Amino acid sequence: MREHDPADGGMPATGERPGIGEAAAPASGPAVEMPGDRPAPGWPGIAPTWTTSAKDAVTTSLGPGRLWATIGYGIVNEVYWPATGIPQIRDLGFIVAGPGGWFEVKRVGSYAVETPGPHIPLPAITHEGAGYRLRLEVLPDPLRDVLLVRYQLAGGGLRLYALLAPHMHGSGRHNTARAGQDLVAEKGGSVLRLQASCGFSRTSAGYRRQAQRAVGHHARRPGRLPSGLVAGCRRGGAGPGGN
Repeated sequence: MREHDPADGGMPATGERPGIGEAAAPASGPAVEMPGDRPAPGWPGIAPTWTTSAKDAVTTSLGPGRLWATIGYGIVNEVYWPATGIPQIRDLGFIVAGPGGWFEVKRVGSYAVETPGPHIPLPAITHEGAGYRLRLEVLPDPLRDVLLVRYQLAGGGLRLYALLAPHMHGSGRHNTARAGQDLVAEKGGSVLRLQASCGFSRTSAGYRRQAQRAVGHHARRPGRLPSGLVAGCRRGGAGPGGN
C-alpha cells in the first residue's frame, strides 16, 4: 500500500513468478486524475465503520518512511500515514476463490502469525483453508511511504482477490475512487494507490454493501469481478527477479 502526495516520484516495479508476487502501491509522477461526480455502484452505501481493536501485530520501519500498519484477523487492518494518529485505510483483505467456492480469509480465521525474531516486526501470516494455503509477508519500506505485501497462494484452480477499504484522513466518507490498471483512492489532496507487481487482471470500485452482496455471486465466475474496491491478482506474468 502506498499513501503519497501527488508530487512524489515513482518507484521501480518488481517481478513475479506464478503463484508468488508482491502487492504494493508506488507513486506516480503527475497528480492522479480522478473521475467526476459519477456515483460508484451501490451508492449511497451504508455508514462506514472501523475494524476491530484486537491486533495481532504492529509494524513500521527504521528510516525516513512515514508509515505504520497493524495486523488483525490475519490481514492488514489499518495503515497510518504520515503520522500514527492519521489512519488511511480500514483494512486490506484477501478473497480466495476456487472450484469449491470462495473464502474471505479474515472470516475463516484459520491463520498463524510469525516474525523472524521477538523484536523484529516483520509479520508473516499463513492462512489455511479448504484446498488453499495463502502466505502473506508484510514489509514497510524503510525509505519510502510504501507497504509491501508479498503473497504466495498454493492450491489447484485458485484465484486471489484483494479487497481494500480506504478511510482517507481517518474517515470512510467522501473518498473518491478509481479502478483501472490499479486501485486509487483520493481525498483532501492525498492519494492512496494499490498496485501489484504482476498487474491486476480486473479491478472494480463501489460501496461496501454492494461489494459484500456481489462477492458471493461473482467470485465463482472466472470472467466476473464483484463491485467494491477489489482487484483480481494475476497468477503468472513476469519471471522471478526484478526491482
